[in-house]
Amino acid sequence: MATDKDRITVYLPSGLRERISQLAEQDKRSVSATIEILLLKAIESMDNEQQKKP
Repeated sequence: MATDKDRITVYLPSGLRERISQLAEQDKRSVSATIEILLLKAIESMDNEQQKKP
């Protein structure tokens, strides 16, 4: 399957991996898609915080 996405390896504590799996299952998404959404939200939040700083 061709994709324009890069592949990375991330090491996570097992508890965090389990929590992400639970979120993915609740949203009927893959773990990978859930992590992508969480990262995008975190980056957006950080960008918004930096814009608020003088």
